[in-house]
Amino acid sequence: MFIGFHMPAVTRHSKAFLLWVFYRQITHFAPEDLALICNIHYLDSDYNGWEHLDHVQAQNDYVVPSAARIREYEIHLISPETFREIDADGGYVAAWKHLLTERFEPLERQLSEIISRIMQRRKVEAILTWGNTPSLKYVAARFGLPVIHNELGTLRHPHYISTAYFDFSGVNGNTECERRYAAFRSETKNRPLPDLTREALLEVVRSTPRLPQEDAQSTYAVGMAKQMAADSNILAFSDGWDARKLVDHAIDRFGSGNVLVRKHPGEPEDDRNDANLVKDTSATAIEFIAKCNHVMTINSSVGFEAMLYGKQTTMLGQNPFRFIADLPPEAELERRMALYFATFGYLAPYKMIYKTEYLRWRLSNPSETAIVQYHLGYWLTEKSRRLAESFEENARLGIERISWQEKQRQWEAQTSQLESARQWQAAYLSVVNSRSWRFTAPGRWLGDRLRYLKRCFLNRIRG
Repeated sequence: MFIGFHMPAVTRHSKAFLLWVFYRQITHFAPEDLALICNIHYLDSDYNGWEHLDHVQAQNDYVVPSAARIREYEIHLISPETFREIDADGGYVAAWKHLLTERFEPLERQLSEIISRIMQRRKVEAILTWGNTPSLKYVAARFGLPVIHNELGTLRHPHYISTAYFDFSGVNGNTECERRYAAFRSETKNRPLPDLTREALLEVVRSTPRLPQEDAQSTYAVGMAKQMAADSNILAFSDGWDARKLVDHAIDRFGSGNVLVRKHPGEPEDDRNDANLVKDTSATAIEFIAKCNHVMTINSSVGFEAMLYGKQTTMLGQNPFRFIADLPPEAELERRMALYFATFGYLAPYKMIYKTEYLRWRLSNPSETAIVQYHLGYWLTEKSRRLAESFEENARLGIERISWQEKQRQWEAQTSQLESARQWQAAYLSVVNSRSWRFTAPGRWLGDRLRYLKRCFLNRIRG
């Protein structure tokens, strides 16, 4: 079984920062396969926040569990008071940064007690966590437990088949990506590799057709992808860079007016009126990338997308793919192989990271080549499934269109018949209302009467 660790400190003004991950684990793990560590706020039955929205549940592949369902799981609580020492000034950002980058002994003591109690009764295979927590890694190592770090991957819905980070070392910073790539190249040095172009690679992972704007001519020397100021990537792995320093660096290097700035979708608008900045209004990051010859970021996932689209990319902070961005221009083949590995080896399919059979397979230490083959098989199967669904949808729409056209023909026929009836009625009324019709009415009545009397006389004779 597995332990799901959910950041128990209050972060980003949220008392249950990873609630949606908590819900997703309960959705996909049976009670016998999971124990949970969190704070009391994860169990608040009166909470009804954004995590409960239908489209959020559908997109992230979970169902909000009932209170009765939650009670089926073994849950261990860590008191918020544990973190008072590093949150004395009420600055949750400082406390969170501390937990992301440094060990914290009060947390380690509680984790040691909790994990010891769980392991006395159950066989623990690994700990699942979202983000980096050095204290968790330290305690897990004491018990000989691997820690699987997950996060939303750089390729995401709706334009890509969704991915996730899956890393035994860390996520965003302190990752194993470069080391694993070196192992992959060692395994494959005497084997032929598919010569995937970026276009072919994108064709596998894209879930939407090319946008017209993708073919537009680049108009800016550099595009700067900003990030959330309080994001863990910036707090813990920015290497001292922030948005302001990045803007100044880009302007110094490329000149004012040549820098296109894209804010993070979750960040509020910057009220500063800076004449040196051109603000991007693209609907998607793909369109933003297309406008730029060069993309610069601290450690945003947009940087990885930019490399997939063949753009020169600069990453200034820690990022699992920075070693690819740092390759010299003449190392194009190596860059393409690294992108191939990063996409199909390092990034995991989002739907797989909470499947126990997948977790156990990864814990069995398969080769890097086997992981790439496994993931690539998933991508191709998923692509085929989506194409089949697209064909089925088109067929359904075609059937509906034929049905509608048949109904339209029937309606038109009925309308034509109705119009004929109306014309006959108009002609009839024209006749019966005419003077001649009214003048000859007594004669018609007399004729009808005589024919009736004739029929009666003949019937008597025959009778």
